[in-house]
Amino acid sequence: MEDPLLRKAYRIEEKAQHDYATFLAVAKDLGLENTEVMSVLRRIYVETTIHRRLVEAIMEAMKDLEKLKTLEISKEEEESLLRELASMKRGEIIRYFARSHLELERDMELLYQDIADRAVHPLFQQIAEAIRDNEVEHHKLLEDLIREA
Repeated sequence: MEDPLLRKAYRIEEKAQHDYATFLAVAKDLGLENTEVMSVLRRIYVETTIHRRLVEAIMEAMKDLEKLKTLEISKEEEESLLRELASMKRGEIIRYFARSHLELERDMELLYQDIADRAVHPLFQQIAEAIRDNEVEHHKLLEDLIREA
């Protein structure tokens, strides 16, 4: 189900982006091309574009999360995994899976730090840092599962 607040935010950002783009396109004819006003409006246009795309990404992610209610994998994939895990006890299965993802989470942490370091806009840097911090949390959660299994 689509979130009405996100849909509203998307529509507003979309309209604002269009309005800024339209004004920026005619600004030269108005004698505003190399002014502080144009600099500010370009910045707002860029950030509005980022906002619209982020809201769009959030809406898509929420659609993906709806699929959690009915997770399905192919029969072949399911059978293969069950064969692989059949001889293991519960704790071993948990440790096996968690350990297999520890390195992946650590790699993602480093990757998002690199992305943050190279970000071309402060919003991108903040988002990359937030995702990096979330990857650190994933790593800790997996370590806790391994310890407790």
